[in-house]
Amino acid sequence: MNTEQLLTYLRNDPAFAANVTHWEVLPARPAQYADYPEGFDGRLREVLTGRGVRQLYSHQRRALDLAAAGKDFVVVTPTASGKTMCYNLPVLCEVLKNSEARALYLYMAIHPGKMLDFMGNEFAQLREFDESREQDWMVLEYPNHDDFHRYRKALNEAYCKNEAFWSREYDPAAFQWLDCAHPELDACAIWREGNEGAVLAAFNFGDTELADYALTLPRTGKLTLLLDTDWQCFGGKTEKPKRAAAKACDGTLTLTLPPYSGRLYKLV
Repeated sequence: MNTEQLLTYLRNDPAFAANVTHWEVLPARPAQYADYPEGFDGRLREVLTGRGVRQLYSHQRRALDLAAAGKDFVVVTPTASGKTMCYNLPVLCEVLKNSEARALYLYMAIHPGKMLDFMGNEFAQLREFDESREQDWMVLEYPNHDDFHRYRKALNEAYCKNEAFWSREYDPAAFQWLDCAHPELDACAIWREGNEGAVLAAFNFGDTELADYALTLPRTGKLTLLLDTDWQCFGGKTEKPKRAAAKACDGTLTLTLPPYSGRLYKLV
């Protein structure tokens, strides 16, 4: 079923139509394009150009410029307008300079709300998702992509095994910023409370090591490290422990975080 057929089906479905108060078809508008920014990684541009992306949409270029300047931004454009590339391209540009830039995807997983995380992102596919063709599995031959694929698999497994990620998704009391008041550190920490335990993640989005990052947790319990984006198996520099060991936690946690890294814990 293509898009046109799906729209026709929905429009003729009485159960669906009962919930629609207005139906309007907007006329097409010509796309607005912009050139790649100066200094854009030539390897990434070559891959994108080879896939037909000879120019960026204007909102993609604006997102790249803001990200490069360290600014926050929100992208509000229609479906299938390239929003995914607005956050993937800055990440990929950083990955090509620094293979440790994986923290953003952990942040998206633990923050409430589901992200535009289409097929292909799980191994850092360079092109936009396209439902008419298969994914570019050949990129897994490259170490950076293979490491990232391994990382995303571990992150997805942690997400599925720990209900605190999703069981109280729409309960404001289940979300808490452990730290978001120190922008000069390029760091933050998030707490998600579940029905059977909690998960927390701490992030260093800066380009230097963050030492003695102290956090106060909402309660005590047994703390287990689930994932560290800097583990060697993900392309980082830290050796992964042979087993996950729970340790008693008195409600405080002090960390040293490498550049562009994040750590995920569970507390029960």
